[in-house]
Formats: sequence, C-alpha cells, structure tokens
Amino acid sequence: MSCFVRISNSVSNVRLLFTKMSLSESVCRVTAASVHTLTSAESGNREAVLSRACPQSPLHVSRRYRNRKILSWPTDYLPYEWSYPPPKDLIAESGDHVHNTDPIELSTPKYGFELSEELQTASPEVKRLFSLELATMREIFHVKKKRFVKLVQRHPYDEYSMEYKIAHKTFRIRKLKEVLAAFPKRKEVKTDLCHAIHSRNKMLKYLRRWDRKRFDFVTQKLQISFTPAPLNCLPPPFTKKGDLRRLTKEYCAKMKQDKLDAFHAKLKAERADFLEEKRKTEEWIRSEEERLKLTEEERKSTEYVGILKELKHDA
Repeated sequence: MSCFVRISNSVSNVRLLFTKMSLSESVCRVTAASVHTLTSAESGNREAVLSRACPQSPLHVSRRYRNRKILSWPTDYLPYEWSYPPPKDLIAESGDHVHNTDPIELSTPKYGFELSEELQTASPEVKRLFSLELATMREIFHVKKKRFVKLVQRHPYDEYSMEYKIAHKTFRIRKLKEVLAAFPKRKEVKTDLCHAIHSRNKMLKYLRRWDRKRFDFVTQKLQISFTPAPLNCLPPPFTKKGDLRRLTKEYCAKMKQDKLDAFHAKLKAERADFLEEKRKTEEWIRSEEERLKLTEEERKSTEYVGILKELKHDA
C-alpha cells in the first residue's frame, strides 16, 4: 500500500508541475490526492502514510523531474492582463498607398516597338501580334515597370540614380503583393517582399538624409510614405520581465493617481462645510479678542508663527 501511495503522489505532482495552474489549485489538488490515498490505506499504517503523502513542501516532485524548468510561468496572479505583443507586420506597414501595379491596355505595343513606323501602318493582325495581348506576363510587367519608372527618371537612360532604384523597388514590392494576394501560402514570396521593403527603406532613409527635396518628390510621385526612426535612439529589447515591470509601474502610478483624485474629490465636496467652520472659528476668535481686550503685540504673540519664532530663539 505504501508503494501505491508513493506512485500516486509522484504522478499527481508531476502532472501539476507541467500544467498552467495557479499555486492555490496545485496545493488543493495535492491535498485531495493525499486524502484519497489516506482513505484507501489501512488504519494501522495511517501515520506512516500521512508522513509520506503530505511532505513539508506543497509540491513534492520526484528526482526524475526535479531539474526540469518551466518554460512559461503563469501571469494570472497579476491585477491586469498580459500577453505577448503581436509580431510586427512589415508588409502592412510598408508605407505604400497603392498595393498593386497600374492596369495597362492590352492593345499597347510591346517594349521596343512603341516608336516603330512600320507597326503604325501595319494591318490589325500584325498589330495584335506585336501587342501585349499575345505577350507573356514577363513582357507585360516589363512594360508596366518602364512606365512606372518614368515618373521619377531623370532621363531615358537613367538606371543608376537613387530615384530610379527606389521606383524599381517600389514596382517590385507591388508586384510581389499581387502575387502574395493570389498565393498567400507561398513563403518565398513573402520573404522576398520583406527583403525588398527593407532595401527600399534603406534607400529612402539615405535619400531623405542627403536630399530632402528629391525625397519629397519621389514619395509624392510614387505614393509612398516613410518615417525613419529617430537617430541615436535604439528601442530597448522586448522581454517578458521588463514588460511586466513596466506595466506594474504604470498600474501603481494609476492606482496612486486614482486615490489622489478620490481624495481631492472628497476634499472638494467638504469644502463648503470647512469654509463655514472656518468662518465661525474666526468670528469666535475675534469675539474672544474683543472680550479680553488684547493689544496688537499680544495678538501677535498668540499667533502660531510668533510662537514658533520664540521657540526657535529660545533654543
């Protein structure tokens, strides 16, 4: 029977250790398990069973699980709710006011045939053959990119300026957003999109630092917004303990302020009675002074400030 008691206690304690219960529930369940074993034990060995079933500590864990650590302690004992903050959505906070590429007419000629005089005088079948209607998606996106880049391009052969690079990255971001909207489970697209947003943010930060006018021009033309982090101000790393300490300080400050506000409201409600009592007290003091016929020096000597000065002088 003693072996049965030991096994039941160890199993119940191990289960309690790895469950997210509060300490009070754990103690209650351990006590219930101990009482159950006591009722099933023999009456002669009741004291021995009691010493084994109810040890000194409320949680008696066997040696096998003694060195294991609990990964996350519960926070139900706090007077406020706490949970891990949601991860930052870089795609939603990319700064793009437009999330897709501009539509284009399929009758537009392919890239490289816009200025062809022969194509302008050709038959409709030939025009259709050299139009985007029979082009691949790569060719369609290439024409869209060329049109989009012309908004901030310095000259037709500009491919190395910061404005061109930002426009190129912006078009790639919007193109990847379209692909991600159609195929939301493709993780490689999401990864490429995050890398493109990071790269464009670096370029925007550089352009904003060295040429504010061009930065404003590019953001206005491309319909994007960018607010860099303040310089020399790194945010502290997020930790559970640090966040709990911060919330505890805020909770204590709020509780203190609430008590001060309640006390202020109480004093404000008692203000009329206090002023009435003060008026009556002052009238009584004046009447007593007139009855005793005190001089000006005697009045000053009876004041609190005068008495305090005399005590300091005597000391």
